[in-house]
Amino acid sequence: MSVRTVNYLKEHKVHTIGDLVKLKQEDLLSIPNFGEQTLQECIDLFDRLKVPNPGWEIVTKKNNKKTKS
Repeated sequence: MSVRTVNYLKEHKVHTIGDLVKLKQEDLLSIPNFGEQTLQECIDLFDRLKVPNPGWEIVTKKNNKKTKS
């Protein structure tokens, strides 16, 4: 996970994976400058650590298709 992403999460009192899993996708995306790329970093982290994805999805803007990771 990038330093930028970790800093955004720390600023919003997310210090552990447990804290992160409890958040809704909408809450994360409401953080200024926390967009789809940053959300994808979080999803990738869950995959690497084999933590169940809390149902977050990336919606591509070009054709508005949802991709679950």
